Amino acid sequence: MESLVGRALIGIRRMRYIVHQEVYSDRGPLELTFEGALPLVFDTAGNGQDLRVERGAWRDPFAEPLSQENRDWVAKAGKWQAFDVSAEWPFSALIGRPLSAVRAIAGPSAAPEIGGLVLTIGVDLLIEVGADELEVEVLTDSPARGPESSSN
Repeated sequence: MESLVGRALIGIRRMRYIVHQEVYSDRGPLELTFEGALPLVFDTAGNGQDLRVERGAWRDPFAEPLSQENRDWVAKAGKWQAFDVSAEWPFSALIGRPLSAVRAIAGPSAAPEIGGLVLTIGVDLLIEVGADELEVEVLTDSPARGPESSSN
């Protein structure tokens, strides 16, 4: 992450769980793209407590072509779907701004794993694992909108 300091954030995608064409949850993976770099995908690690960060765009495990069994499963249970949220408030407050700092948040275990990150991109972006879900919060302080905190 430190190699991205000074680079502007140019794209944000949020994975939202869709069931029967309705958003069921938006507490899924987050994808950030900084200028001149591969996207980074933030998600909950397999243990449900730590943060996992991977290079490269998020890949839909249920992308077409699907087997009939998988198609039936998606129709019944739903799936994660990527949405570009770059223009949505409060994410739009981050676009075009450079990453200026990265701070790790310790995980709940004694291991050296991390439970989250705070990325300073003009304002702070909190990415943290909570109760087996990825929680994302943009902490804004905009004169146009007033101080606010928004979870997404």
